[in-house]
Amino acid sequence: YDLHIHTSPDAVPRKCSDIELGRRLTAAGMAGCAIKSHYFDTAARAALLQEQFPHLRAAGGVVLNRSVGGINPDAVERSAQAGGKLVWFPTLEARSYKQLRHRDDPSFDPAPFLTVLDGDGALIPQAVAVLKAAARNGQTVGTGHLSAREGMALAAEAARLGCRIVLTHADN
Repeated sequence: YDLHIHTSPDAVPRKCSDIELGRRLTAAGMAGCAIKSHYFDTAARAALLQEQFPHLRAAGGVVLNRSVGGINPDAVERSAQAGGKLVWFPTLEARSYKQLRHRDDPSFDPAPFLTVLDGDGALIPQAVAVLKAAARNGQTVGTGHLSAREGMALAAEAARLGCRIVLTHADN
């Protein structure tokens, strides 16, 4: 599932719905894709899309932003139980992403946003628990919009645990 598409329903307007995506993929002769939302688990939506378009391979999963409890291994487990194939670490609510986007704003407070590293630069226990859950459930993990330092720490631990991981958004 190299290709993911942000469809509606979502917290922000999108170009098409899940059902319209199924029509467009079919018309383009594509085999399928993943549907992604920064704020909601898409596993159940992917299952419904798959049912409506059985010739496609539809996948969904969960992005570990604050709306699902942040770096939350329980959200990963529930997503897997609903058929979720993908787990993304924080995207739009990653601390490093927010710092990059607000680098010219001296009043910006990054504290409410998410990181996977503690003050010493080690992975926080919740991040390790997420990787373990994903490995146990056969889910592929994406680094989201984390910094390169965070992504490399996750990749090293994922390799140690036998977890599939994709380094994403290297420009962050």
